[in-house]
Amino acid sequence: MARTGLVRLSDREIALVGRMCAAARRTHLARAAVVVTWLGNGTLYLVLAVALVAVAGRTSARTLALVAVAGAISHLIYPAIKRFAARPRPFGHRAGPVAAAAPPRPGL
Repeated sequence: MARTGLVRLSDREIALVGRMCAAARRTHLARAAVVVTWLGNGTLYLVLAVALVAVAGRTSARTLALVAVAGAISHLIYPAIKRFAARPRPFGHRAGPVAAAAPPRPGL
C-alpha cells in the first residue's frame, strides 16, 4: 500500500476514534461501557467461580485452582507481551481536535 494510502487509512481511523469519543459522551452509552469494562476486569469471573462452587461443590476446587494459576501466569507475562506488541496510540502522535478531546471519566 502506498504511503498516501496509509495516510488516508490513518485519517479514517482518527475520524472513527472521534466519533467513538463523541458517542462516549452520551451518558447511557458511557455507563454501559463502564459496566462491560468492570465485568471484563474480572468481576464476571468471580461470579462464575462462585456459581461453579454452588453447583459443583468441592469437586470444582481443582478447576478453580487451575484457573487461578492460569490467571497468575497471565498477569506475570502480560507486561512483556504488551511491551513487545504495543502500537502507538492515535492520541499520542496526532495533533488536532480529536487529540484534544478528553476521554470519558471512568466510573460514571
